[in-house]
Amino acid sequence: MKPQQGLLPGNAKCPFCGNKADGYTSTTGKEAPVTGDITVCLYCNEVGIYEVAEDKTVQVRKPTLDELKDIFSKHPDLAVQVMKVKGVTKIVMTEHQKKYN
Repeated sequence: MKPQQGLLPGNAKCPFCGNKADGYTSTTGKEAPVTGDITVCLYCNEVGIYEVAEDKTVQVRKPTLDELKDIFSKHPDLAVQVMKVKGVTKIVMTEHQKKYN
């Protein structure tokens, strides 16, 4: 199955860090996200939930605690990857701050 990529209609932003969330890569073969699909912010590495409106614009919202538990129980590999990426991001940002501050 080939990953699908594209730009999202609307002005989606990460609900955690506020950065643009205007693109997607689907690992399930879907052509575009649907309401309830999960996403991981490339800037802050937090897990979000897509909400697609009737006009096809897309927003990202914070998951509830129950949704997060459900996501990580169904996708334990995602939980591990998110934690690894968060760790690497923290190291990179720390080194960046040391170098440029």
